[in-house]
Amino acid sequence: MYKKIVIQLLLLTTLFVIIFAVFSIYFKKEENIKETTLEIEKIVGSEIDNETGTLIKDLSYSFFDISGNYYELFSDFGKIDLNDSKKIFMTNVKTLIYLKNSSPIKITAKNAIYNKVTHETNYYTNVKMTHLIHKATSDNLDI
Repeated sequence: MYKKIVIQLLLLTTLFVIIFAVFSIYFKKEENIKETTLEIEKIVGSEIDNETGTLIKDLSYSFFDISGNYYELFSDFGKIDLNDSKKIFMTNVKTLIYLKNSSPIKITAKNAIYNKVTHETNYYTNVKMTHLIHKATSDNLDI
């Protein structure tokens, strides 16, 4: 009689240990995540505008934010603002945003203003945003 109870308790204890181990391994939140900012800027193929010297062809920027999300910005043409060199006026813009633990978000627009320092982007004219099966259109989008 005691032998049967001891075996049942051992099996029950083993079951709880296995369940606890599985939950602690697969559902444990990462607590020691280091927050780093890594900025990568690429300018591919430049072409100088004869009037201002600021026209850039096939422009591309990519960077990580503090949360670990990754952004890629592509443009057919970019023109640096003469009054504020941090701002770039972009034409035919495509952006891919890779959020942590989510599928990518794609944004396209005819025009955008990009700030190289703060990474703020103001999209305008035929803005389209897609994420999974969701699609949104707008005249303006500020990120």
